[in-house]
Amino acid sequence: MTYEELYQFERWTEEGFAAILAGVCPKIYKSREPCDLESPRVEIKAIIGPAMNHSKSLTGGTTDAYDAFEAALEVTIVTNRTGNEWTMNHPRLIGSVRARLAMRYLIGRWTSPVVVPADLRATGTADTFTDENDVDTTSLTYYLLFNVAPSAWPT
Repeated sequence: MTYEELYQFERWTEEGFAAILAGVCPKIYKSREPCDLESPRVEIKAIIGPAMNHSKSLTGGTTDAYDAFEAALEVTIVTNRTGNEWTMNHPRLIGSVRARLAMRYLIGRWTSPVVVPADLRATGTADTFTDENDVDTTSLTYYLLFNVAPSAWPT
């Protein structure tokens, strides 16, 4: 892996959480995917924050690279209230997503080759709906603290 690949933290974070949420909903979208979104669906967006005061010594011990970061995770759940989509009940889908976005669930199931969650905490919920389209939308936000996997660093 190159440094350019390693530092694609948004990609690695979103792919990791998409794998964790696989099976809760037929459609899981990561940010920057095509805009033709179907419902029911789960959307995942990672926003990387500041580096923590923790670093890894690199070649010769002369250069350090930060290897722990804060991030925000936004997970949006969208369901229709009519048609076949109603079978994916909105509250049930919210409950399934929340159950998997807990540290107790992540431990032993996380598969990203770069990002290793150290802490994941819910920070809020925003609930909206659109009457004319019979669509329910709920956004869950999380605080994430992650480390770079030691095996991900280029040699």
